[in-house]
Amino acid sequence: MRYCDELQIMIPDDWNVCRLSEFVSKNNTGDWGADNPSENSIEVGCIRGADIIKLNNLPNRYIKSSNRAKLLSEWDVVIEVSGGSPVQATGRSAFITPGVIERNGGKITCSNFCHAFSFKDYKESAYFFYIWRMFYDNDIMFNYEGKTSGIKNFMTETFLANRWVKAPKELVYKFFDTIKGIYAKIDANITENNDLIKQRDELLPLLMNGQVSLNSDLAVIAIIDKFTSFTLSSGSKSRRKSISPKRIWRTGLSVL
Repeated sequence: MRYCDELQIMIPDDWNVCRLSEFVSKNNTGDWGADNPSENSIEVGCIRGADIIKLNNLPNRYIKSSNRAKLLSEWDVVIEVSGGSPVQATGRSAFITPGVIERNGGKITCSNFCHAFSFKDYKESAYFFYIWRMFYDNDIMFNYEGKTSGIKNFMTETFLANRWVKAPKELVYKFFDTIKGIYAKIDANITENNDLIKQRDELLPLLMNGQVSLNSDLAVIAIIDKFTSFTLSSGSKSRRKSISPKRIWRTGLSVL
């Protein structure tokens, strides 16, 4: 370990210091697009400030094909640059994994109130993202806000000019591979939850109007690889229905 005079902290001997902007290759503004399609428009999912935490079920918008450069790529980082509140700073961030893009239709962008960073080396994206999160969680972003018309705006370029520690490339790459694996599991869980929610929404109305009867055992999940045909029991009557999701709750349904 050695003392870094510039940052006034102890850092490992083989670590260096660089500007945050040195990680970034491109800083794109967002595009909220239009409500309805038009000639040469592209349907996209759009990240708003309200979506920046969950990154799920993004609202559908339509942007001009000439703005295709505003589409997000895997391992981009999106930040909220306008909004916040007296107790919540601007600068909240989101990590764009392959799973985020896949579960939101395959094409996503961010709104005008956000910016998107792409990186010179995509394997440094996770390191950058968690540096950003560290500063945000320690309320540093409040010091980089301006106000116009009563709305707080994050001073992105000013913040990116800050200098911070840079780990050796092999360690940064190892960190990326670890984070990539963790986010793959997170994305898989979100996809599974989405499937279960869809199944619940299909079956609950049938339960409420008496078209489905329940067994006492609600804990068994049937794994169905293809479209599943099953019988809905209602007294002495039954009818057939096809359900596509892979997982169905066996709640009195006879799987054929």
